[in-house]
Amino acid sequence: MAAQQQSGTDILLELRAREAFMRRRYDQALALAREAADLASAREDTAAWWQMTFLQGECLREQGLCEECGTVANELYNHPFTATSPALTARVLTMLSVVSQILGALPKAIELAREALRLSDLVEQSSGLRIEAQLALIAALTESEQLEQAWCECVVLVALLDGGDDSQTAGKAYWVVGNVAFLRKDTDEGVKYHRLAAEHLSPTNDLALWAWFNRASATVRLSSELVDEETYECIQRAELATSIAGANDRDRLLMDFIKGHWHYLNGDLPEAVDILARVCSRATDLPTHMAGDALMLLGKGLLARGDSVGALEYLQQSEEFFRQAEAADRAVQVAGMISEMQASQ
Repeated sequence: MAAQQQSGTDILLELRAREAFMRRRYDQALALAREAADLASAREDTAAWWQMTFLQGECLREQGLCEECGTVANELYNHPFTATSPALTARVLTMLSVVSQILGALPKAIELAREALRLSDLVEQSSGLRIEAQLALIAALTESEQLEQAWCECVVLVALLDGGDDSQTAGKAYWVVGNVAFLRKDTDEGVKYHRLAAEHLSPTNDLALWAWFNRASATVRLSSELVDEETYECIQRAELATSIAGANDRDRLLMDFIKGHWHYLNGDLPEAVDILARVCSRATDLPTHMAGDALMLLGKGLLARGDSVGALEYLQQSEEFFRQAEAADRAVQVAGMISEMQASQ
């Protein structure tokens, strides 16, 4: 049976779904995208069904429902229609890479991102596709502690920004490059690229993204033990923007982790331990590598306060989370701390 022509009502429904997504009303966007996908399937419009199903995956990802997002992405990846287009396949692989990275499957995330990049090279005018895949690859390499390789990919990413990209895209790219620079202990480059990101991102255009950027900027600055006024301002901006834009449970948990880290580095151990204990009670709600970081900080804080028994418990949990995330260097670092503690007892 020939596919029925898309009606004005169907088009309006798809537009409403996309508008809700742009406004970060993810529950509404998800419901509308599901309805639109069902209608597209009924009229045998595979292209429209694919786009609305992909939008469902994006909504689930933004809600932090990564396993559900992965289920949708795998359905799309295995659909015959996806195989007809390198661009569609690259988009799905990039989504799967991001989900794998968040869930701690880092080697898989790297492999998926590299394949997405390979396919994006087969597509004309694929700048947007390639940038998204490049961002996914850099994130996975960074979390795998392959910082020099991640920096090489950052150089490639910066070269892709030709001035024709929209401001938000450029801002996100500079943001990621700055993150990697900070983690390489190249503070000057980190500050440089985060300032470029701040120039391109705007709280007026996307307040939630602005909140996310400032949370992430504060996180990597603290990871580099950069405890200065600019870091404190990032934390303040993140808190304000998050409170205005609204936040899900994971956003609030990440904000608490940042504040706990700030207090720890400033030597305010009672406040740091109190905050980090609350964060670590929900460690499984955090990305695996970040849970390892929170548990490690709590262990170090307790040790500094003389609670070696509590410190050992949390450091052992931290090592396990780092091993789950395949963050070998950090796991070895924590294992060394544990050995020193046990040897001194």
